[in-house]
Amino acid sequence: MIDSKRDKKVSVVICTYNGAAFLEEQLDTIINQTYPIYEIIVQDDGSTDDTMNILERYKERYPIVEVYKNVEGRGVNPNFFSALKRATGDYIAISDQDDIWELDKIERQITCIGDSLLCFHFSKPFSEDGVPIAFDNRVPNYSLPRMIFFNMVPGHTMFMKKKLLECIVDEKCFLYDALLALAAGVRDSITFIPEVLVNHRRYGNAYSYHKPVSNARSLRNIINYISSSINNIIHNKVKMVDHFNAMYMLLLKHKELEGLTPYFNDMLKLSDLFRHGDFVSMTKAAFICLRYRDSIFYTRTKDGLSLRLRALFHPILMSQYYK
Repeated sequence: MIDSKRDKKVSVVICTYNGAAFLEEQLDTIINQTYPIYEIIVQDDGSTDDTMNILERYKERYPIVEVYKNVEGRGVNPNFFSALKRATGDYIAISDQDDIWELDKIERQITCIGDSLLCFHFSKPFSEDGVPIAFDNRVPNYSLPRMIFFNMVPGHTMFMKKKLLECIVDEKCFLYDALLALAAGVRDSITFIPEVLVNHRRYGNAYSYHKPVSNARSLRNIINYISSSINNIIHNKVKMVDHFNAMYMLLLKHKELEGLTPYFNDMLKLSDLFRHGDFVSMTKAAFICLRYRDSIFYTRTKDGLSLRLRALFHPILMSQYYK
């Protein structure tokens, strides 16, 4: 069902850097959305290719396009948060410079976001240079118990109410999309659309590209997963502790705010246990993971035994996130 109300203003924010190869194709899919776009904020972080020339041409042709160029390179987080604050619409959609949007993406998201602060959806990877890709069509767990380990809401799928920016308490400790997702997640204020609304371009030298791994539940994969987890927890313990130190401090900054999820304090405690990392703390953390197993993991088993065992060993197995 399409929402007939079109009085809400939608801003689209794009941060560019040497994106000339695919930028025009993406701008066209944004401009031609079935829901009218109020403004397109593009902020460039020092491109040396033809990106700025392309943007200037689009700015002349389409009044909704606003172009800003940083005097010097800012990096990912400062660039994105600076660009997001320029948006004046009621809603903000984030776009990568090289994806291809479905033309009803904004129409679907503005209809489905409801009272939530943030809405996201499936994005389907595609490659034109032959790099390995994989599409995971499982509905993700995006609640706070999952999010303290790993962000499940990619920035290029985000559609948010502008007031979500007021909920950001730190702009540095994690990547911008994880910070936005967490600010909505601590309030249980995220909606998911199980549809592919972005075609996500993948190529080998992309900043966020990772070679996909098999999720098949074979005996060989299970053995490899366990052995590599043990190896990771031995060699990457400092990285894991750093992650949970940052997570604990971030959650602590949210603690005094209103509208937090009922299990917020349990996640604060879980982060605290993981950042200590000793045997007693990890044992206590395992039992909290057991309690929240349905929110942490994708998989469900008929008798639940496999899921319970996985939860109890999660303090070791979760090391896979921090390779």
